[in-house]
Amino acid sequence: MVHEAFNFLGLQSDDEDSMNEHVGDGAEGLPCLSNQPSHEAHGFYDLLEDGEQELYPGCSRFSKLSLLVRLYYIKCMCGVSNKDFGLILELLGDAFEHAKILKTLHDAKRIIRKLGIKYKKMDACPNDYMLYQGSDQDLSRCKRCGTSK
Repeated sequence: MVHEAFNFLGLQSDDEDSMNEHVGDGAEGLPCLSNQPSHEAHGFYDLLEDGEQELYPGCSRFSKLSLLVRLYYIKCMCGVSNKDFGLILELLGDAFEHAKILKTLHDAKRIIRKLGIKYKKMDACPNDYMLYQGSDQDLSRCKRCGTSK
């Protein structure tokens, strides 16, 4: 984790002796050391910037990032399709043209990926007895109550 944070990706090794060889070498012995932030750090800085941007001038309740996270939460909880989510973003962008609302689903997903938020949709028994996953994925009825999937 430390190696990734400081862009020492070339030094990752399970052998402690090989790690100790590079310690005394200084910057010359660290070919992967860079003055530039790592890819992950750059993404984190972008998220901080989006979190500090007001949604529109004078808006203290929502930032660009907080609105996107709330919209994505609604998408996941209500089963909104990607196409519908894109249309909602487009509508909000047209209705509130001075707000910093992302215009496309692609732009929204690019930011959501930086957050590391992922979800996997799976079927569940309407009575909450089981999830249809693993070996039960192809079942059409609940094993406990017999309710249709």
